[in-house]
Amino acid sequence: MEGRLLVGGWMIGLMVVMAGCGINQGNGEAKEEAAAQRDRIPMVLVDGQIYYDTGKERKEPRQCGLMDGTITSAVSQEEIPTEEDQSNFGAGYGYQFGFEGTLELLIDEKWIIFERREEAEP
Repeated sequence: MEGRLLVGGWMIGLMVVMAGCGINQGNGEAKEEAAAQRDRIPMVLVDGQIYYDTGKERKEPRQCGLMDGTITSAVSQEEIPTEEDQSNFGAGYGYQFGFEGTLELLIDEKWIIFERREEAEP
């Protein structure tokens, strides 16, 4: 009889631990999602396309001095731009279309390269 009670106690304890792990995992996923939203990379919406910061700078001087457009509005860093000429890092930046699906923004006197990606959201 004692053996059955001991086994039953272990099983109940194991079920409680497993249930607790499931709850913690759910909270961990929510925390990861919140962190991912806070850490969205810089992006812009131009001509209906989202362009993402590549972390690269164009070193060669631009041949054309005319801008193709300007980023006119911004959303918070956690958001994805939803309006034309909008970014999630600031406004007032001129841009020119680059090669092979890139967009180059003039930020702090440097040409920063942004690119389109296949996925719909970052």
